[in-house]
Amino acid sequence: MAQSTPLPFLLIQKTFPILEKIAPRLAGKFGKFLFFRPFPTPLRKEEKAILEKAERFQLRIDTRNIEAYSWGTENPNKVAVFMHGWAGRTAQPNHLIKKLVDQGYKVYGFDAPGHGASDGKRTQGFEFAELLAQLQSKIGPVDLLVSHSFGSIACSLALSQGFKTEKYVSISAPVINSDVLVQFAKMINATRITTQGIEDLVLEEYGFPFHSVSIESFAPKMPIIPTLLIHDKNDKKVPWFNSERMHELLPHAEFISTEGLGHNRIMNDPEVIEDILEFAQVRETEIV
Repeated sequence: MAQSTPLPFLLIQKTFPILEKIAPRLAGKFGKFLFFRPFPTPLRKEEKAILEKAERFQLRIDTRNIEAYSWGTENPNKVAVFMHGWAGRTAQPNHLIKKLVDQGYKVYGFDAPGHGASDGKRTQGFEFAELLAQLQSKIGPVDLLVSHSFGSIACSLALSQGFKTEKYVSISAPVINSDVLVQFAKMINATRITTQGIEDLVLEEYGFPFHSVSIESFAPKMPIIPTLLIHDKNDKKVPWFNSERMHELLPHAEFISTEGLGHNRIMNDPEVIEDILEFAQVRETEIV
C-alpha cells in the first residue's frame, strides 16, 4: 500500500490503538479489511486531460467491469503497458505516457478493481496479475512493461506466470514482504498484534502464507530480461532499500537511484522519463 495517506486513514490512526487494546481479534479483521481496500484519491487536472484523449475498452473479472485505456496510433512501432500501484490509476504517469506515444508507442493500461473507473471495492495482487494476462491475450506482444509501487508486485507475479515483455521497468517497488506490513501498520497506527492478525486471516481465507506473495518470492521465477529499477532515496512510503533488495534478487538489472522525488512524483520526473526512454531504446545485447 504505497500511495499518499487518504483522509479516512488519518481518522483511523486516532482510534485504531484503542481498538487493538480492547478487541485485538477485531482489530486484525478490520486491518485486513483496510489492507485489501484501496481508498480512491481525486484525479489531478493532468490526469483528467490525458484520460480525455484515451481510447477506452473493458476487461472483466468475475462480475466486475474493468476500465482499460490506450493511447497512440493504430499501427505503432512498439507497445507499452503501465501497471499502477495501490490506490493509484492508469493516468498517473501522464507525462511518461505522452513521451512514449511521441516515441511511436501504443500505450495500454487499466484501472485495477476498486481503482479509478473500475468496479469493485476490494482487490489483491492475484487479480492485478490475472488482468495483465487478459490484457496480453487481447493486445499481443509487449515491448515495454512499466510498473509503479504495488504494481511491481503484480507485474513480478505476472512475469513469473508467463507474461511476455521485451523489457521491464519497476519504479518504487515494495519488495520485502514484511516491510509492506510495517508501512501499512504505520499508516493506520497499528502494532504487530494487528499485522500478525492480518497474516493469520490471509492464510485462513486464501490458503497461502502472506509472505509468499512478494517480489522476494516471485523473483526466482521471473524471466531474465532487460530490467530497470528506479527508486528515490527519500521515498517515505516504500523505503529505497526495497529496490536495493530487488537488485540483489535480479543482479542483471540496472538500478537508478534518485533524490528528492518521493514516491509518486518520480513517475513524471523529466530525467526519470529520459532514463526510461533511453533504456527502452537500447538494444538487448547492450544490456544483458
